[in-house]
Amino acid sequence: EVRGSVGGMVFDKSLRLSSGTVTSSGNSKDKKKKKRASSMGSGEVVNLMQSDATMLEMLTLQIHTIWDGALQIAIYIALLYKFLGTSVFWGLGVLLSTIPINALTLRILNRLSVKEIEAKDARMKKTTESVSNMQLLKLMSWENIFAKDIQCQRDEEMRRHTKRGAVRALSQAISNTAPAISLVATLTAYAKTGKPVVASTIFTAISLFNQLRFPLFFYPMLIDAIANGQNSLRRISSYLESQEITPYVDYKPKLNGEGGSIEMSNGNFLWSAPTSSSDEEGSVDKTCTSGAPALCGASILVQ
Repeated sequence: EVRGSVGGMVFDKSLRLSSGTVTSSGNSKDKKKKKRASSMGSGEVVNLMQSDATMLEMLTLQIHTIWDGALQIAIYIALLYKFLGTSVFWGLGVLLSTIPINALTLRILNRLSVKEIEAKDARMKKTTESVSNMQLLKLMSWENIFAKDIQCQRDEEMRRHTKRGAVRALSQAISNTAPAISLVATLTAYAKTGKPVVASTIFTAISLFNQLRFPLFFYPMLIDAIANGQNSLRRISSYLESQEITPYVDYKPKLNGEGGSIEMSNGNFLWSAPTSSSDEEGSVDKTCTSGAPALCGASILVQ
């Protein structure tokens, strides 16, 4: 539903935009954004309707992990505290140390996502241009030149996509290893307290830490969804805020709950304007002269 709604909004907006729209209000940064949004080609608009709308849909699916994952982590930490006591805070410290790493990863993913979207827009623009002018390309034998250009754009897009995938994989690796390191730190601190290490306590703690792995597994996906969703939301909002063409239909309010009326008197409906006309008695009617409009001598009253 989110993807369909966003795609419909973008399509409706594209019908109300002019290719030469330039805004003159706001600061220079807003002018630049709105001018770029209004000058988007069909390929970039297709990206908004498909890729960016899909990113927003994924963000809405992952956004509940913020409170759901935090609630599960709190419950598992409380159960571990019941079995292991204060030793669990050592493992909690390991988990908290991953927060700044995830924040840094989010900023890097955000920046790389912007660059990847720019490369994707450039490829789509070049591809759309080639397909729409295919007859000219075949006539001038330019298909190999444009194919190489599109391939270069595709290689640049894949290079940026690979770089973003490497950062995302590193974030997932850190999040997946955090529960294991936290388990080792907690059990080491528990052993140093001098309390008896029994199988029931150890295996219960291992089971709880394994359950703790699942909410932490979804946080890298949430970080990636937030990074992509922010960029997609920024692009879509910039496009939807661009200046529209002035509507040429002026809708007047109804009078007394009813529609208006048009009264016309002395109207001559002519396909051409004759220089003169004569009646049966031979008198000349010069009401409509040469070059007069089709409704010459008419009196129109609009209410």
